[in-house]
Amino acid sequence: MSKSPSANGIAEDATFRVFRDAIEFGVIEAVAPPVKLPDGSLSRAEFDGDDIKELYAEAWEKFNAEFDEAFVKATVDEMVDFAGKHFGYKLKDLQEMNAQRSAVRHNR
Repeated sequence: MSKSPSANGIAEDATFRVFRDAIEFGVIEAVAPPVKLPDGSLSRAEFDGDDIKELYAEAWEKFNAEFDEAFVKATVDEMVDFAGKHFGYKLKDLQEMNAQRSAVRHNR
């Protein structure tokens, strides 16, 4: 049985992706590059904390906007699908009914 990723795992992957992509595309640069350690491994590069905060704030705003848009689209798609299956309505029918109800609500 395959285990689905946890919310924390998904968030960690997304966080890593945001940071990795920012480095790759030159959005953020290290203030101190990695150095070779005595054991042959490399230390981590150091980044400005304010740059990192700004990077994640921008990524969070973009995520929220994209999530809201996707949620609304999925909700509308589900409503249209439900209306089609149960009442025989198509998207155009629902749009016309919404326009009529809106006109009544706003006395037009």
